[in-house]
Amino acid sequence: MPRDVEIILLEQLGGCLALPIFVVDPQGDLLFYNESAEPLVGQRFEEAGALSLSEWSDRLRTSDKSGRAMDQDERLMVTSLRKREPVHRNFFLRGMDGERRELFGTAIPLIGEEARLLGALGLFWEPNGSKLGTHNPLADRKSGQQQHVELILMRRLACHLSTPIYLIGADGVPLYLNKAGERLIDRTLEEIQAYTEEELFESFRATGTDGTSLKPEEHPMEIARVQNVPTHSRFYNHDQDGTPRLIEGSAFPLIGQTGHNLGVAGIFWEIDES
Repeated sequence: MPRDVEIILLEQLGGCLALPIFVVDPQGDLLFYNESAEPLVGQRFEEAGALSLSEWSDRLRTSDKSGRAMDQDERLMVTSLRKREPVHRNFFLRGMDGERRELFGTAIPLIGEEARLLGALGLFWEPNGSKLGTHNPLADRKSGQQQHVELILMRRLACHLSTPIYLIGADGVPLYLNKAGERLIDRTLEEIQAYTEEELFESFRATGTDGTSLKPEEHPMEIARVQNVPTHSRFYNHDQDGTPRLIEGSAFPLIGQTGHNLGVAGIFWEIDES
């Protein structure tokens, strides 16, 4: 059976990134996880292979912060599949090696053309883990052309998905915003590229959930870019007519396996407050 282009792109991208990622199909069966996820799983993917939902749920036990074991249907990526919307959660994972780790995770449904559900993508990180990489270009021995492959793959993947995705370079310059992202922020890619970084942030009049103005350095994209760590938060953006939108999202640095920072990808979605 032919494989979906989104899954192929994810597999290629996952092989380049230092952030642990998992991908499941529409039934919740595990298609693959990248090399960076292997320490969390406690087994190499080449050894574990693709697993059914019941198999990986049994081998990878999860519990909530109170220690309660989570049912199969409560798994992050399964929830994202069922709801067809992004989900974020803090939980504990016991890998196949018996190690128990606290994790943050964001899962997004992979919805392609004609609203077809292709599966779900899970992005995971440890809350007290070390930084994923550095800004030192000498840390990566690949050529400049090869370094750019990760950005090309991320951009191609984003253009196929209905989840808002925003991509900036390591210098903070906007690189890409997919159509879903344009609808979410009420601005086009061309518009945001015309702004300076300060003008762009001021145009959103972003505020925290407590109503206080959000400083640029408090935005998840900026935290991920400057600190080289994944982050997740809620905040309000304002449309050009002043309408506030409650936004939730995760941002993560695009760090290659050798440690070079290529930029930041942000996955955002609107929270219905009604």
